[in-house]
Amino acid sequence: MTLPRIPPLGRLAARARRHAGGAMAVEFALLTPILLVLATAATDLALAIRVQICLANAARAGIQYAALRGYDAAGIADAAGSATTLTPAVTVSRYCGCPTRTGIAQHGCGGSCASGLPPGSYAQVVTRFDHRPIFDFPWNQALTSGFLPLTVTLVIRIE
Repeated sequence: MTLPRIPPLGRLAARARRHAGGAMAVEFALLTPILLVLATAATDLALAIRVQICLANAARAGIQYAALRGYDAAGIADAAGSATTLTPAVTVSRYCGCPTRTGIAQHGCGGSCASGLPPGSYAQVVTRFDHRPIFDFPWNQALTSGFLPLTVTLVIRIE
């Protein structure tokens, strides 16, 4: 019994290329729209992340102002608003609270916390921006009315 002769790899590859015909053009035509949608979605995601970073920087500037100069709502809002090229909505508030394991529980400014210590005074800076994606995909309208609301909240103890 004799085994069939296997052609060399170079000739086998050449034969496959001759019989491929327009398969490469069909694959290109099928994959191009998918790749374009993925590229545009990645671009929109990168822009949204950039906006989120700008909002975080603005809130950080407001918190830094409060740490250096104390609570001044107008000054904190101005510092946060001027720290970015965006025009975010900046909300500044002050409240008293007691530290807990999970965060800060709001408490009246008088009296004492469960630990027996007096409540601390905290400044909170909230920056918000409605990011509108460049590419208007159908799911943007269905999920968020065309806008992506981005918010950053930072808190610092000032007293």
